Order: sequence, then structure tokens, then C-alpha cells
Amino acid sequence: MNKFFEVHSLILFTVAVLLLPACTKVKKPALIMDTDWEVSSITAPNQIFIMISPTPYKVNFKKDNIYTMRLDINSCGSTYTLENGNNIHIEPIYCTLICCDKPYADTLLRILKDVKSYKITGEDLELIAPDRIINLTKVNKK
Repeated sequence: MNKFFEVHSLILFTVAVLLLPACTKVKKPALIMDTDWEVSSITAPNQIFIMISPTPYKVNFKKDNIYTMRLDINSCGSTYTLENGNNIHIEPIYCTLICCDKPYADTLLRILKDVKSYKITGEDLELIAPDRIINLTKVNKK
């Protein structure tokens, strides 16, 4: 009887150890966060329309749900939330008004407020709005 109880206890323990990871949901950090991204272009979903970035505008989505952006002269920032899968909600952005940025920066900011999702492929990030895609590349720090 004692041997029978030990075998069943061992089986029960093994099953519990194997099932424990399934019960604990570990949330992986999103790859979009705490990374410097550089805007490379703005395209249309069908790739017919392409605007190449004249300046290396930088964006960073921080872990505390704040994002920052560096334009030609001005700095911008606001908040964002990541939702179900690759959906993102970006709050209206606020920028310093030191001087005038290039018209490309205005276009970028206008599209940014309509972004609904994102896609990461390797070192590239796409911020996807209904009629435009902001294409960014990961900045590798040296």
C-alpha cells in the first residue's frame, strides 16, 4: 500500500509540475517598447504613394505608456496604450513650438493620430493608419 501511494504521489506531482506553466500567464514585453525607432518613410497600404523622410525623426514608446518624438527642431510626446494583439491607441501628441519643422513633420503628426495598429518585422516597425503607413527602423545603439 505504501509503494502504491508513493507512485501515485509521484505521478500527481509530475502532472502538477507540467501543468503549472499553463496556469501562470507570463506577459512578454512588447518589442515596440523602450526602443528608439527612426522614421524612414510614409507609404500607402498599396505602396503606390511613398514619401521618404528628409530628416531622421526619432520615436520611442516607453514602458510607462509615454511616447516621445524628435522632429527637425521640436520635441513631442503623449501617451499610448497597447491593446489586443498588435492594436495601439495613440493619444493626441503635444509638441514644443520652438520654430518651424519641415512640412513632412506636419504630415507625420497628422497621420500618427490615426494609427490603429502596428507590425514589427525584424528591425522594422510599421505604424498602420487606415490610409497611410509610417515606416520606421530600429536604431541600433553603439
